[in-house]
Order: sequence, then structure tokens, then C-alpha cells
Amino acid sequence: MDKNDQVSHMKTLSDDVLRKIGPNVLLFQAIERLLKLLIANHHADGTTIDFVERRAKRAEKIETQMMGKLIRQYGDAILSDAGEPRKETEEITQPRMSFTFTSTGHSDFRMSKCANLELMGRERNDLIHHFLPGPL
Repeated sequence: MDKNDQVSHMKTLSDDVLRKIGPNVLLFQAIERLLKLLIANHHADGTTIDFVERRAKRAEKIETQMMGKLIRQYGDAILSDAGEPRKETEEITQPRMSFTFTSTGHSDFRMSKCANLELMGRERNDLIHHFLPGPL
């Protein structure tokens, strides 16, 4: 095999690898986007004056978070044990409105979902951050 054939073969192999990992990268990006959407919107509260501003600040803060933190927040904030009571964190001193949604199930359900999400996060990090070999 001459040099041009080797270069062509390597290019073909490289293109094939990229074609195969590309859908996985896009899927991980979609999952990350959905986690951000869910976490930013699973709880909204405030007065008639600051409701929109509080929601916008929450979304802005979540927008820059990494996958691992998003997974932990999803597990802590949205997945909840059916026997676990929800508590208000702020003292209410004026009229407020509040909305919260959670996914509730048996504690085994929550633990299983959290473990699966953590595994997905590790797999994503391996692909995104460690797919290529280390320093040359």
C-alpha cells in the first residue's frame, strides 16, 4: 500500500468513526438540554412583581452547569421518594404563587433512576472527554 492509499484508508476510517460517534454526541447534547429545561422549570415561585425575574435568574444559572451537576440536581430536586414530604424553604410574608413538579416513586425507583443517570453521565464523559488517547 503506497502513501496515498494509506492516507485515503486512514481518512475513510476516521470518517467512519465520526459517523458512528456523532449520533451519540448529539443524543448526549439533547439529554443535557432536556435536563436543563426540566431543572430550570420544575419549580417556579415569586410574587406578582418578581415571578418572571426569579424564573429567568434560575434558568440563567442552570444554563452554564455541567452534565454531572445537572444529573445530581435532577435526582435531588425532581426525583423524589413517595414517602418524603416536601417543605417550603422560604417564609411567606406576602402573596406569592408557586409551581412545582416532581416525579415520585418508591425509593427503589428513585435509586435506580439516579444510578442509571450517573452511569449515563460517566459514559458521556468517557466519550466526550476521553475518547481520544492522551497526550502524544
